[in-house]
Amino acid sequence: MSTILKLSHNQELIPENKFNLILLKAKELDFIEIAAMHAQGFNLHIQQSVETIDCLLNDRDNAKNIVWKLVDLQTMQIIAIASTSINNQKIYLADIVVHPRYSNQGIGLYFIKHLISLVRIVYARDEIYLEMKMTSKVALHIYSKIGFEFEDIYKQQRLKAS
Repeated sequence: MSTILKLSHNQELIPENKFNLILLKAKELDFIEIAAMHAQGFNLHIQQSVETIDCLLNDRDNAKNIVWKLVDLQTMQIIAIASTSINNQKIYLADIVVHPRYSNQGIGLYFIKHLISLVRIVYARDEIYLEMKMTSKVALHIYSKIGFEFEDIYKQQRLKAS
């Protein structure tokens, strides 16, 4: 089950750049690595992730869908992924995964702040929404720190109760 959060402000988010990382648009040659990370991050069968990532990377009719990758410049490994889209003039972030080896280092917070700053430029919009799994309290903590809030109070109460 997932829910939508809305960024409660339009302040510029400048991530502290203490990492040797770069945020790039993913390319088709990243497909297998991204699909595997997506499957692991969301506990999905690899085929489900392959279909999701394939749809996002190869959606030629909708140039507004972008898959992003955060790359460690020392190892050139993809350490985080996300997708963005625009619908009804609103920016949506989804499919956010940080590789488990890089968790609890502040990279997730850095990634989301950097992604928000970049997509505001790419899409020329300030209104940002985020789709998240209702079961991810760690993700909710990070998103709340940035300023995301529930659109639906009932969903917020259900998550806190679980």
